[in-house]
Amino acid sequence: MFKGRRINKNIYTSQSALLLPASTLLNEKSSRLLSQHCIHLSPEDLEPALDEMEQIMDQSVMEVKQIFSEIEHSGNIPFEKIKQTILPTLCDLSKDFGIIGFMLTIQRVDDYTYRHSAGVAMMAAMIGRWMKLPEDEIPRLAMAGMLHDVGKLFISPTILQKPGRLLSEEYEQMKLHPELGYACLMRQPEVDERAALVALQHHEREDGSGYPLGIKGSEMDPWSKIVAVADVFHAMTSKRAYREELPLYEVLRNMWVHAYGAMDPLVVHSFMEKLMIYLIGCEVVLSDGQLGKIVMLNDKNPVNPLVEVEGGFIDLSQEPSLYIEKLFKVETESEE
Repeated sequence: MFKGRRINKNIYTSQSALLLPASTLLNEKSSRLLSQHCIHLSPEDLEPALDEMEQIMDQSVMEVKQIFSEIEHSGNIPFEKIKQTILPTLCDLSKDFGIIGFMLTIQRVDDYTYRHSAGVAMMAAMIGRWMKLPEDEIPRLAMAGMLHDVGKLFISPTILQKPGRLLSEEYEQMKLHPELGYACLMRQPEVDERAALVALQHHEREDGSGYPLGIKGSEMDPWSKIVAVADVFHAMTSKRAYREELPLYEVLRNMWVHAYGAMDPLVVHSFMEKLMIYLIGCEVVLSDGQLGKIVMLNDKNPVNPLVEVEGGFIDLSQEPSLYIEKLFKVETESEE
């Protein structure tokens, strides 16, 4: 009944031994294991079907678009409307590990600004949960993620929608959006000042190389660091009018390499370790052309996992000259 869906939590035997980890695909083999241990799953134990998630995200994007249009025309941010409509949906999505797979495989160029705002809100909330932030902070963090780019509403559409690289003077105009967003948020009588700081600081970097103020990590709000990671990841894995999305594994590898420097390593590690769990079972092409499958993660180096290849296994954390060059989508068909 549920074959082709993925489990959204770890499944344990009656002796508390791990039987199936979260994100396991329900196929003949895993279903047989569940049956042998007399374990029955309900729909609540499973990730949403891909078409269902796509519909939910499309609806969320439409709601973000309507809200941003309202902000653009009135200058007022309808916080209560956001809390009552889109925010609960995005926070619910952040609980479903499988939505990450959806976000990675269904990136479209249409309505990028709104899709990006919804995606960053959801992913920021997800990272916040993984980092064990207090539950009452999660909706506020999601709100901050959704509004992190609100300053772009005050940037010329000619610059925002330019199909090629920006000229230096255009880029300088674009770099004003954090301050414009902060100013817009701070004008609101019901503003959460931490959300305003996220709008201001999401392009700042740990080493002081960011903008607009060039501050270092010690001066940044922790929420800004979370949204910065979600922002970079979603932007790099999304199609844009002027370029294709970057290969997922290239993005993961780059983020891991720069975990010490530009981004907060604690946030990057929390995000990467959980995300990589979802990729267990993915087929890959290694840099030397070998085909393989991710079978186990290395706790200290999750982007270089144990890969099964013809004739054995390769621990990429012990093979510095080898790396994953290409990642295929997660299996969706039943297998024996």
